[in-house]
Amino acid sequence: MGDRILPRIAEILKSRTRVQDTVARWGGEEFLVIVEIVTRDESASIAESLRQMIEAGTDDILKTTISIGVAHSASGQSADQILKRVDEGQYAAKNSGRNKVVTVWRGPDAHLPKSKLNFRKTSSSS
Repeated sequence: MGDRILPRIAEILKSRTRVQDTVARWGGEEFLVIVEIVTRDESASIAESLRQMIEAGTDDILKTTISIGVAHSASGQSADQILKRVDEGQYAAKNSGRNKVVTVWRGPDAHLPKSKLNFRKTSSSS
């Protein structure tokens, strides 16, 4: 099934993002979507929209759900720092029941340890 479902997910992601956005395979079953020039809330909304489209758009092959981590970058952050936060969000989404979007953001307390990071679930599907 993976040889059919992963290309379908890629097709959905590419068809639902803008020309200036980047969609790429990131590891075995993971995808990376880079959406530029949007607010933190807009990026979470885009991720939720993609989650719903993948859930609805893959039924013909296999019922598929995704867990999404969202990180909004601020100036001065390295790609590694941003990707680490995306990973934290994805694992938080998976660990809280899957098929969710979790936004990880670091405000003025960015120096705090991981346990003090702010996680915000933006979706949940029953």
